[in-house]
Amino acid sequence: MFLISKGKSIISKIIEPYKEICVRSHTDSMVVTKYPEGIITGNKLGELAYEGYANNCVIKNSMNMKGKFKL
Repeated sequence: MFLISKGKSIISKIIEPYKEICVRSHTDSMVVTKYPEGIITGNKLGELAYEGYANNCVIKNSMNMKGKFKL
């Protein structure tokens, strides 16, 4: 239980500077309205993954999103 809490604490500290552009955050990810400048992304352990963007996207819930997703 402690490790889960520690992980959530780390993620919330990473996301907090981007709270104005953050639309949704869930466990290990965040959806933002524009690319978060200054954030370091990568595919190695401990780095945040950048998965792409959608210029015109509507998010109703985690299972219902409309828009064309681009990398």
